[in-house]
Amino acid sequence: MTKYIVGISAYYHESSVCLVVKDKILDFIKEEEVTRIKGDHKFPLQAIKKIIKKYKIKNYEIEAVVFYEKPFLSWSAITYNALSKPIKKWKVVLNQFQKFWTGSLSFSSDLNKVIKISSKKIYYCPHHLSHSLNGLYFAKKYSNEYLIFIIDGVGDGETLSIYKKINNEILTEKKCKYPNSLGLFYSTFTQYLGFNINNGESKVMGLASFGKPEFKDLILNEIINFNNDDIVINETWFAFTHNPEISYSEKFINIFGKPGTAKHYKDIDSTEFKRLANIASSVQSVLEHLLKKIVTKYMQKTGIKNIIFSGGVGLNSKAMQVISSIEGINEFTVPASPGDSGSSLGAAIYGHMLLYGFKFPKFNLLPGKIYTDSVNSNIFPELFQKLNSFDNVESKIAEMIDEGDIIATFINNREFGPRSLGSRSLICAGNKSKTIENLNRNLKKREIFRPLAPMIRDKNLKKYFFYDDSSVHNFIWMGLTANAKPITKEKYSKAVHVDNTSRIQIIDDRNKFFYSLFLELEKRDIDILINTSFNVAGDPIVFDYVDCYTNMKRMNLKYLLTDDGLYKINQKL
Repeated sequence: MTKYIVGISAYYHESSVCLVVKDKILDFIKEEEVTRIKGDHKFPLQAIKKIIKKYKIKNYEIEAVVFYEKPFLSWSAITYNALSKPIKKWKVVLNQFQKFWTGSLSFSSDLNKVIKISSKKIYYCPHHLSHSLNGLYFAKKYSNEYLIFIIDGVGDGETLSIYKKINNEILTEKKCKYPNSLGLFYSTFTQYLGFNINNGESKVMGLASFGKPEFKDLILNEIINFNNDDIVINETWFAFTHNPEISYSEKFINIFGKPGTAKHYKDIDSTEFKRLANIASSVQSVLEHLLKKIVTKYMQKTGIKNIIFSGGVGLNSKAMQVISSIEGINEFTVPASPGDSGSSLGAAIYGHMLLYGFKFPKFNLLPGKIYTDSVNSNIFPELFQKLNSFDNVESKIAEMIDEGDIIATFINNREFGPRSLGSRSLICAGNKSKTIENLNRNLKKREIFRPLAPMIRDKNLKKYFFYDDSSVHNFIWMGLTANAKPITKEKYSKAVHVDNTSRIQIIDDRNKFFYSLFLELEKRDIDILINTSFNVAGDPIVFDYVDCYTNMKRMNLKYLLTDDGLYKINQKL
């Protein structure tokens, strides 16, 4: 009889479900993929139902369900802080007691609506340990020693954890507690700059490259720093401890000016754009400075030179590049999905270890299976017209890309994490500037300051980018940025951000289709593709054929590549 382990992340950021069987990850789904609600953080009811239906899982076949944190610890840490000044922080007190019945404390009752198992089979993994196991899963694993850094907003009341992985033990080295949080610091500026917390932080990172860090010293002196081994914030600058609706206090407006809005980002030459870009640059610079300070200190203290970084701050690929370049690092790893969404994997691994000892499932970067139920399968012929079988399609695709076409892909299993890696992507030639601008601004409808990512065959990486061997494996899942060489800016200017960095994805011979495609493209003097996620900005990445058709109609795209071949959209519908 097949035995399943289910890992679940929910209630705060993108909720997700990870299914492990025996020694492998069988599937991974984010709730937003099914509900089509971007950043859906609710209990992943629909995702679990999809998985149960697909694999025909019976309740008695489930060995363990593991939640990615200990609910009462998270709730109590914020509630305790709010109750320290209940009059000033009454909004947070009220919000916390409302969450008592609807947040993570309701996990077991929510789970019972879809999976009915004994409470003895329900486990709770410490939040930062979930992040740690997720990170270890993506490491090279050649060493018995790793120094693991977890930095996020808050989880189980903790905002920073440092662990030592020694052989088969994970030992606590350091903890920092709420509200002193680098993650919440960055999210506060994200909201002030006019972006949504939890999915707008990447916009701050992109915007930062257009400014100068003129407020860096002010922020380090007045707002946040790392003193006496602790992250310390000045609470007078923040409102998140007493107001669940806004993160920053009046001091922000008094010092930095009016908060940013969408209209401020339409003209990169405007005074307001430059003001906000300088603030973003200062915040990014402070983040990089403090992360480098923390990592360097504990490398020196422990003598461990193999570094893993996880938690929501790990999504900041520019900061990850800065850490990876610290002198003396032997190996640096940031997982493909370092935020809470990826922690359902960490939770599942925790369950796997409880039952089978300290070992990891087999590595799989594309665990998300294709869900093509009867509705999708029957409707597909009505939506698309077949142009070419999948056999030897690489030559045809290369020809189309060389002519300036954009190709939508729906091939292989779905990617683990927030970044499309070719399975659910929009791709075009890296040297077609007009095509790239049309893709970014008109089709995807992204802000003009946000960069696009280059995809490149591993054999050509050294020709176009500077990188460290200690961290090169992270490029497989776009874990960090790298500095471009002059030839890259000359030949593929749109693949390089204004700060001369690119968030690279490398293709090796394990990715058979794209490796073969690059061999065809290189015959046409195209070494770099632009790769962006298959969705309109603000929407989840496509999940099924109906999503493919809907997004292609909205973006006026013509061509879709599937595992069955190349198709053209039916324009008559």
